[in-house]
Amino acid sequence: MPVIRNYQCDAIPEWSQVKLYKKYYLKEGETLEIDTGCSKAAVFIYAGYVKVEAEDKSWDLCSAKPAHAPIDYIQLPVGKFKVSTKTFPGFWLSGCEIYVIAGEWVGWTVVSNFMVENSLFPENPGDPMDCKTKTTFENHFHDFDEYWIVACGGGYVWDNDTVYEVNPGDMVITKRGTHHCFVETKNFTRCVAFKARLGGLCRLDNLCITRGDGDILTD
Repeated sequence: MPVIRNYQCDAIPEWSQVKLYKKYYLKEGETLEIDTGCSKAAVFIYAGYVKVEAEDKSWDLCSAKPAHAPIDYIQLPVGKFKVSTKTFPGFWLSGCEIYVIAGEWVGWTVVSNFMVENSLFPENPGDPMDCKTKTTFENHFHDFDEYWIVACGGGYVWDNDTVYEVNPGDMVITKRGTHHCFVETKNFTRCVAFKARLGGLCRLDNLCITRGDGDILTD
């Protein structure tokens, strides 16, 4: 099953390079020392302004950006680090919200975010699938593994001929070469996407057979 429910990381499949994902809330002025137990970590800010410290280095992450802008994040070569809240002129929150992904990945990785909602004119511009859609999200595949963390909203995803309901806190794990699509939302939905284990032809885009993108990597 490619959906991990509500941070239940014990259900993550063995082949996955991501071993843990978790959401943290920090109150104003709070500092957390986080030890993931893994060799690598990625920290990304969803709300607020934080300072991340690891191996005598520090980075500032801020969420004060347009909703469709790339999410602010840092990838760490260690799984143990410290996070503390910061203040930002003209930007006030009673606390901060961060997500942490940790694992044993090697080489290429990317963190991004995307928004999706139902459309008055739904269509699937990608490969055919045995499922009606209420969005304009295309059915596609990748040359890498992809992980979607549902931050807000929720709905239904189509993954390898099966439809799964997803809610905030769930993570959709899609192995490279597997078709997937977000076919319906309950309301406006925002997800964080983590990408790893690039292989095959090492294509970085969404791929569709009907667009002539070539063979599917299946491993």
